[in-house]
Amino acid sequence: MEKIRLLTPKVVGILEGKSKYSPCILEEAIFLDTETSHIFDEETGAGVGWIYQWAFRFAGEWAFGRKPSEMLAALQRIAQVNRLYTTKCVVYVHNLSYDIQYLKDWLIDKYGENSYKLIATNPHKFISFTIGPWIFKCSYKLANRSLAKWAKDLNTEAQKKVGIVDYNFVRYQDTELKYTDWKYMFFDVLTLEQCVKKQLANYGDTLATVPLTATGYIRRDARKRFREDRKNRVEFEKSKLNPHLYKMFRAAFAGGLTHQNRFIKNDIVTPPEGCVIRHRDFRSHYPTQQTARKGFPVGAFVPFYRYREGRKPFTFEDVDKWQKTHCLIMEIAVKNMTIKNGVTFPYAQSVKWFDGRTKDFVRTIDDNGRVLQAKGCSKVVLTELDLKWIRKQYTFDYVILEVYGAQKSKAPQYLIDTVKEKYLGKTQYKEEVKQARKEGKSAEIIQDLETSLMKSKNGLNGIYGMSATNPVRTEYTLSPDGEWTSEKLTDEIIEEKLAKFYKSRNNFMAYQLGVYTTALARNDLMTVIEIIGYENVLYVDTDSAFYITSPEVEKRVEEYNKRQNENAERMGAYIVHNGKKTYFDAFDDEGETITRFVALHAKAYAYETDDGELHCTIAGVSEHGRNGNTRVNELGCLENMHEGFVFKDCGGTRCVYLEDRPHIETINGHLLEVAGSAIILPVEKTLSGLITHEEFMVSWEVIEDDNDDKL
Repeated sequence: MEKIRLLTPKVVGILEGKSKYSPCILEEAIFLDTETSHIFDEETGAGVGWIYQWAFRFAGEWAFGRKPSEMLAALQRIAQVNRLYTTKCVVYVHNLSYDIQYLKDWLIDKYGENSYKLIATNPHKFISFTIGPWIFKCSYKLANRSLAKWAKDLNTEAQKKVGIVDYNFVRYQDTELKYTDWKYMFFDVLTLEQCVKKQLANYGDTLATVPLTATGYIRRDARKRFREDRKNRVEFEKSKLNPHLYKMFRAAFAGGLTHQNRFIKNDIVTPPEGCVIRHRDFRSHYPTQQTARKGFPVGAFVPFYRYREGRKPFTFEDVDKWQKTHCLIMEIAVKNMTIKNGVTFPYAQSVKWFDGRTKDFVRTIDDNGRVLQAKGCSKVVLTELDLKWIRKQYTFDYVILEVYGAQKSKAPQYLIDTVKEKYLGKTQYKEEVKQARKEGKSAEIIQDLETSLMKSKNGLNGIYGMSATNPVRTEYTLSPDGEWTSEKLTDEIIEEKLAKFYKSRNNFMAYQLGVYTTALARNDLMTVIEIIGYENVLYVDTDSAFYITSPEVEKRVEEYNKRQNENAERMGAYIVHNGKKTYFDAFDDEGETITRFVALHAKAYAYETDDGELHCTIAGVSEHGRNGNTRVNELGCLENMHEGFVFKDCGGTRCVYLEDRPHIETINGHLLEVAGSAIILPVEKTLSGLITHEEFMVSWEVIEDDNDDKL
């Protein structure tokens, strides 16, 4: 096997930039992969990592080698031949956040300390890295899945060769590599190239028009519908948030409700005689809210009330009156909260009630991230939907400090139409794929149908992410020595970013829609908890519930489903395929007969079904681990689902980022080119009876796709 090959690159055409702000780019991209090794001392934290192998393809030609300097030389040839001065070249890397840690210092040495720009969602979480004539893009963010899964979904000719390389074996830049080492790398590169090109073809894109992230596709479709009616722009501009309202909505925003019944924690639950444990899921939970609910704000939020000494207070009776016709966002001072008897799923999040804004609010009793009892006073921002459940579940004193309201109605029609289109596509293509397989249609026909199905599913799944996009994105910067900083969002900066957000013709969706989508979804989940009965529900997660059921419980649930279907009929929240109506709004039985169930905390539960199968979901524990083990196999049985049990093979990994300037170093007798590195280490996961802040309070930010113009 030839160890080094530096290609003689082709001259390729140029694509005009996406807008006047974006550069011209080559019509061919580079598809790059690296392989790395490291040595690391767990006790001292000292270590070093290096690239021992790399390869890329450009315009049908290969380049590959062993050292970073060789890679830079190969890239430079492309730049020289194609005269890359103002024109740039896209370089796709799957999981850019990892590879760029090894490459950035070599690139900075080549092009200068002030020559790069980046887009990142958090420190070390890259979407793109632009330096010199190169725009490095993360194809994982475009695919939103692993390379192996992406290739399988797209049915590319090349497939990733999973598992043929032993990463525990340390390789140096002069280690003689085996045939399988090169095969693994070449198939990674070839698979990446075929995936990106097939993705471009599927969506009718070029390298100049393809979005940065998977959410960009559905954003593009929705934006097109938005622009079909000029009134939509008028309504969008009416919905503008000022810095104060923006901060209120950020404080009010929350994700799905995920919790376990505290009275069954750590206990294996077996249903009583004559009962079974059932698992139900809401059908398309977030899309349901956006099509079947008249609970979204329309137009501007205007001030209703502000507390002043001596002024008549705004009471819960006032809230009840106004919320019939208006969406409300309120800041409330809450004093001395206590959960009511029988409530097993507390609504108040500790992180919101104990955020430090009021120093004398002391937590006294807490249920795995939820408030049971507290003394003192705290100020919280709530929508009327959240306040509904706080009032139902707790006793407390209160003073309403501030209230804003906007007219209540259904979601914008362009959003409803987009959801329905993707839901219809998902339903239609799912049936057509099944029918094509049954009839023995050609592989090409089936693949075309599966591609259409994948696009519809991805679009439907991405709609909520699009609606929850934060209009004020925190900018992250990286110094040449590897130090990450984030800008402080002062009122002035927030005001500036909001003005820019609403001015851009690319932006079209009010942030309030995302806030109310999740609030409405939580309201649905809490409603079914009440219908089933607090005492019967074992565990809930966003759109699903595990519960002990009986004929009486099922009768109540089916009556609820009937009412929801009638509402969906009135709202038009359904699609018609082959003459059959399919409603969004349903609480579906998953068809499992569960014989035993146990939950430790949010995102940590397991159960057995009547066929003897064990199922488990545990935050921080990988589904597939080392040595060919799986999460289910390593758990073994429900009796092992307890505090202190250790997952060794499926415990996941952690990444240690090391910074260093490019240099040559002798390590274990091998002369190496080394710089910064990202060292991935296996970790064990010990089950805990309490969830950690990091596992539960995860904040997902959606990046605006008009960042393509800023690369």
